Amino acid sequence: MTIKASGTSLSFTEIATEFGYSTNNKLGNYRVNYDNTPDGGSFSNLPLDVGVPQSGEIKFSDFYSKQLNIVVDGYDGSAESWASKSATGVYDDHDVDVIGGFRGRPGRNVTDWQGGKTVKINVNKTIGSSMPGSNEDYKCALKTGEWPADTTLSVDVGSEGIITGQGGEGGHGGANKGSGASGENGSSGLGIQHSPIDINIASGGIIQNGYGGGGGGGGAVRDPNKSSDDDYGGGGGGGGGAGYPGGEGGTGGITEFSGGPGNDGTSTVGGSGGGGGSGGGSGGSGGGHSSTPTSGGPGNPKGPVGGAGGGGGAGSNGDAIRATMAQSGNVNISNSGSIKGDAVYSVPSSQIT
Repeated sequence: MTIKASGTSLSFTEIATEFGYSTNNKLGNYRVNYDNTPDGGSFSNLPLDVGVPQSGEIKFSDFYSKQLNIVVDGYDGSAESWASKSATGVYDDHDVDVIGGFRGRPGRNVTDWQGGKTVKINVNKTIGSSMPGSNEDYKCALKTGEWPADTTLSVDVGSEGIITGQGGEGGHGGANKGSGASGENGSSGLGIQHSPIDINIASGGIIQNGYGGGGGGGGAVRDPNKSSDDDYGGGGGGGGGAGYPGGEGGTGGITEFSGGPGNDGTSTVGGSGGGGGSGGGSGGSGGGHSSTPTSGGPGNPKGPVGGAGGGGGAGSNGDAIRATMAQSGNVNISNSGSIKGDAVYSVPSSQIT
């Protein structure tokens, strides 16, 4: 339980019920300095709870209104997609640290939660999204999940943390007189499903949308010599949008003079489009931190039997943040890093997937 705010004197049992029994049942052993940086996290020198002394005198009264602090692991290991799980799922899989280490993590139900806990979702690596499909902007890389009432919840993005949607794939280039395909849309970054919540982004940390892929170039037929020997050119493939995973570049239109493939996007930079073959249009570029996704170029026909297809449209970017509640009074953002993309609030719960 959250320890009472005031009133009669606290007993050691009340403190131990919340935090677990300290070594040798000594109050002084609750002076802790939590540091997860050796494992890749971004926390150092955290106390048992805010206001509990880490050195010097420690008193029973220091524990009024304190809660168990739990860190959800979004930092250990290499970059990964959390497409099929949320922070609550990671918690349920026991991938957490209980600060102090005097007890295990409680179950995520009203009985075990006992009036509230402090949960810190610590992200200090790249966490990406799922492969875009329908309703791409609904798909979020990191979903908070829903927590019991009275949870003190935060998402803490460290200097090496990136929460990012996936980049959209580039459109395929058209062949002959065919049009280029449109680039795919990017997906979204952080999906907030619990309030109130604090979002803390350290310098260097990023929350971003996935960027749209570039459109494929249109194909072309050219008859430059007014003869029966026509040239058939393919459009270039569109570049993939930035995100994690980065969008794949589209293939060039395959024909007599095939278009070149688009380049893949990285986590921050969109891929460039491929060049067209013999009058085929160039593929558009995928979007990234310093560029917007662009449409593919139309084919360039020539001669009396010439013809061409149009360029495919650019994909759209996802959202940096999507939340099921209004921002005011619910979502507090402290940003020393970067939020790249839109923040959208009061969306239906079905629109965070």
